[in-house]
Amino acid sequence: MGDEAVTSHPAVTASLASWREARAAFQDYLEAQYANALEATCGNLLNARGRAAGKDSMGLFLGPRYQANAYASPELLEWWDTHGRLTFQDWEDQSGLFPGRSWGDAIRDHSDEQEAHR
Repeated sequence: MGDEAVTSHPAVTASLASWREARAAFQDYLEAQYANALEATCGNLLNARGRAAGKDSMGLFLGPRYQANAYASPELLEWWDTHGRLTFQDWEDQSGLFPGRSWGDAIRDHSDEQEAHR
């Protein structure tokens, strides 16, 4: 089954629309978290190692936890301890859109179901 057939199925289209809404809501959350952390840390988001490596401070909020923890300032780490640091996967899990799986997993499951009915 081609990608067009999978993505044109009404259930997939609806799931994709839900995923896009969740992604947009997460982006709003992320921008607010970044602004709040920036203010709370007086702009000190990166540690010396992160600055030396030329890391982007927004990347601390987007990338994997191990990388964020390696390059975040002590002030930002403390801020995250208080306010949390959600990844999109965390956000997706909390949204309940695809309980126990990601959007990609849901699409693969749908595709597999379609193949089984052939």
